Amino acid sequence: MNFRDVIMFYGHEHIRATHPTTFEITKENYVTPRGDCIIGINSSKACYDLPPEIKSKLKTDNVKVSLTIKVGEETFKVLARGSSKLLLIDKKSMV
Repeated sequence: MNFRDVIMFYGHEHIRATHPTTFEITKENYVTPRGDCIIGINSSKACYDLPPEIKSKLKTDNVKVSLTIKVGEETFKVLARGSSKLLLIDKKSMV
C-alpha cells in the first residue's frame, strides 16, 4: 500500500544544501549559513505533523521511501528507507 503527503517549503538566500548525506526542512523562517543540510524553510509540516499512517510506515525497518522535491521546473527524486529507530516527534523540522 502506498501513502502520499505534500509538504510545502521555501528557499532562502543562505541555503547551501551542501551536506553530503543529510537534508532538512524546517518550520523556522530563517537559516544561517552554518545550516549546510537545510534545503527549505517555512515548511508546512514537521515530523510531528505527519499523518499517523505515514509515521507508522516510516517506522518500519527497511520499508522503501520515495521523496519527490519539485523546485520550479526541476524535479529531484530521493530514495530512502524506514527505520524502527525513528521518533518522528520533532515539532519544528524534518531531517
